[in-house]
Amino acid sequence: VEFRDVHPPRARVRGPLRVEPDQSYTFAATVAPPYRGMAYAMDGFFTLPDGSVVEGVTEVEYTPTAEDVAQERVEVHYTGWIEGYEAETTVEASHRTSVWEYVWPTFYALDRLSADVAPAEIALAIRHRNGTRRLEEPTYAWTLPEEATRVEAKGDAKRVFWLEAPGVYPVEVVVRDARGHEAVVEHEIVLGRPAPYDIELDYTASNRYERAPLDVRVRPSVRGGHPRDRIIHHRYYLEGELLSEESMYGTATLAEAGTHYLMYELETQMGTTARQLLPIEVAENQPPTCELEVLETSYDWRVSADCQDPDGRVREYQWTVDGEPSGRTSYRLSISRNDYDALPPVALVVRDDAGALSSPVQVP
Repeated sequence: VEFRDVHPPRARVRGPLRVEPDQSYTFAATVAPPYRGMAYAMDGFFTLPDGSVVEGVTEVEYTPTAEDVAQERVEVHYTGWIEGYEAETTVEASHRTSVWEYVWPTFYALDRLSADVAPAEIALAIRHRNGTRRLEEPTYAWTLPEEATRVEAKGDAKRVFWLEAPGVYPVEVVVRDARGHEAVVEHEIVLGRPAPYDIELDYTASNRYERAPLDVRVRPSVRGGHPRDRIIHHRYYLEGELLSEESMYGTATLAEAGTHYLMYELETQMGTTARQLLPIEVAENQPPTCELEVLETSYDWRVSADCQDPDGRVREYQWTVDGEPSGRTSYRLSISRNDYDALPPVALVVRDDAGALSSPVQVP
């Protein structure tokens, strides 16, 4: 016979870690003697979260209540002892469990559009609030518009697709779970029509009089169109003939006086084209006019030209002395008395910056 000190038994309570209200759960207590081979009977009781006591069993059923949900966590206690030695061997064990309630949430659609006008890429996701965050085996039955293209599934609860034309497009999604719940989410996608292109053309002229010949540089100012579109071609036409299609800016030489029509055309990545016509009035070039003045000295004759160009400037002076070109290119010419006994015939023709020649003037 071996005598040992009296010690409490070893006790443990097992049960689920998470429970829901209105469902029954089993909690089991395991009570083992403090020594191997010890043959004494054990006894005890459960204390449940609602305060009730269940005696004489090692398993108990408990159904959580709404009050337990509010507390979020509850404990099931077990108090045990060795029969005949209750005062010396009482032991307590408990099991803590989380209480939650599966609440079917409110569902809604969250969309993200690449543009509010067509065409547009639509990203549509189903979200939920005011309920259980993690659903049990949810399924999503999507009904997209027939016009949807390039449909891509981003998981069960999200779709990405394109709509090419303006309009109002209904989408329906039926959400179900393993518990038999069902919700229908209806959503409308509204796409407008892009604003028409508004094109303004401005130009700079090679001369402020805008007389022929006239070099112009045209620059466009473009507003409107699809916000996600971009211009890929700029074309310029003069009198219907293509001038260029690479640069954003257009250049042209208008050689003759009159009304000239320059047209700008754009083409976008989405296949849209737009045009704008620019009429340009070119004035007739006015040739320069000249007057000659002679100053006599004891050494020479000094001939000066007073020339006027109403729509430009004089670029070249062409002098002839006694019928021969002098080679002088300025507005003044000197003739030595050593070369002539009297002032020989002196004539002048000038050229303006448009290339026009003046009528010849002559002295004497």
